[in-house]
Amino acid sequence: MRMMRDHFVQLGLAVTIVGSFIAGTTYWFRQVRAPSSTSKAPTSAEALLNTHDAADAAHKAEKKVHKKLAKTPVDPNLACQNIEFAGQGPEKSQLAQVQWSEVMKVYHGAKDDLLSWLEQNKEGISLETYAWMKDQIKNLRIQRPTTPEEADLSWRGIGVWTQDPQGSLVRVGGGFYTLLKKDAVRARFELSRLVAQAWTPCEFQKRQLTHPWAKALSCLDVAVPAIGQEKCINHSSESGWAVSTTLAQIVASPGCQIPALDQEAHSCLGKLFKNEPRATESTKSASIPASRNNT
Repeated sequence: MRMMRDHFVQLGLAVTIVGSFIAGTTYWFRQVRAPSSTSKAPTSAEALLNTHDAADAAHKAEKKVHKKLAKTPVDPNLACQNIEFAGQGPEKSQLAQVQWSEVMKVYHGAKDDLLSWLEQNKEGISLETYAWMKDQIKNLRIQRPTTPEEADLSWRGIGVWTQDPQGSLVRVGGGFYTLLKKDAVRARFELSRLVAQAWTPCEFQKRQLTHPWAKALSCLDVAVPAIGQEKCINHSSESGWAVSTTLAQIVASPGCQIPALDQEAHSCLGKLFKNEPRATESTKSASIPASRNNT
């Protein structure tokens, strides 16, 4: 067994914010969050103290990341590092319309890439499951920073996949736009991975559908729980992050090597899945207004 867990947790440098804003990085780079109804908002006094402490910690952490990046050559053969730029708080993390349009272009590109992949690999998937998977991506929404429902996202980097009463959505972190400007390839991968969370085994389990990932998880040496026995925490599980990371790597390579997806895993997955890149880039975002919630 290749012990995939040890590989995926070691992606190098992670930006971590102290106090109430600790952003834990685990084996599958977890960026998912429980429904907003379970979030506990800090009191006004706590918010003021946390804002000051977090701003200072975020500034120091980002400077450390920038210094390390400046010394690290860009090489697609190098192992991926966990790069997450801290947000600058509720006020400074807001994006202008032109900036949000750039994020929306990447977001719709990720959705189109995954739908294209689904179309190429629908053989063997039941019509009911195929239709549900298609709707999961099409109906997914995105929320721009800042997010009052989850205030700590203003200080975090990439974002989270979550659910609210209207359905599934991606909430963008305060530092994602910085990543997009500094490393667009990696940003595309990270956002694709969040979008792919719509297809985790836990989501299939909720709808009592059989997921098509058993063979892929076997390629990754990840245990496949019996039907209905997936242990889901905050909408996802270990196998869910394995699936979303793998799909994102297929449709939007991060420009570096994911350690757990070694040559053996690539060879195994290559026998299972087809992936012909789309001929043109997505242009949907051009006609979509930059409101707080977009689809």
